[in-house]
Amino acid sequence: MDNPRPPPEAFGVRGRDIGATMSAIVLRQNAPAWTVGAMAQPGDARPSGLTVAVSGRLIEESPMTATDIFRKNHRTIRKALVSLDRALLMQSPNWAIIAKNLAGYLEIELREYWGSEERWIFKPLAETGPDGAGVVAQMEREHRDLDARLNEFKALTRGPIGAEIAPLVREKGVALVKEFLHHMFLEEEVGFTLAEERLGQTYLEEAADRVLLLKEAEKGLEEPAAID
Repeated sequence: MDNPRPPPEAFGVRGRDIGATMSAIVLRQNAPAWTVGAMAQPGDARPSGLTVAVSGRLIEESPMTATDIFRKNHRTIRKALVSLDRALLMQSPNWAIIAKNLAGYLEIELREYWGSEERWIFKPLAETGPDGAGVVAQMEREHRDLDARLNEFKALTRGPIGAEIAPLVREKGVALVKEFLHHMFLEEEVGFTLAEERLGQTYLEEAADRVLLLKEAEKGLEEPAAID
């Protein structure tokens, strides 16, 4: 029996930082044609890991999957939601500014995140069978509902938040946080878990590559052109 692969921490790597992983990759062992061709299918050959440079040393790190990336996104979004919830419930002096800023942040973050999630995880999962399609339909329906809630909250925080609308802003904000946290829990425990079972490691690793490359491309488009 093969020995189980030790976690990244065993090699001195803490977590899976997306940006560091992209910039640190120096060699992909036995890179096959899928790196530039069509999407992988279950059973396709793929290297067992990545060789990365950390503190001047070459180490092997377990490949990142698309569900790993989206779970990482969830952790970032969850922190923002908890900050919003705390500001609303504790009614800190600057709660209105926090609400306005986080509403804008969530809108930008979630538009990008949901698009990638639906394209690389939910669309192929829906093709695996009626139960997979049912899970995807529920997740996408919740996306639309949350988008409507977020738009409503953003509209409430767009202008000055006076005493007459402050209670409504707090009510809508707390409800938004609750719904988002519940949705992310369901995605991780049901949607992502089912995707990992149905789509397989090979597909999810390649999907992760595509997601990261698209992030890098979008980042490059956002950077201003150099001026001679």
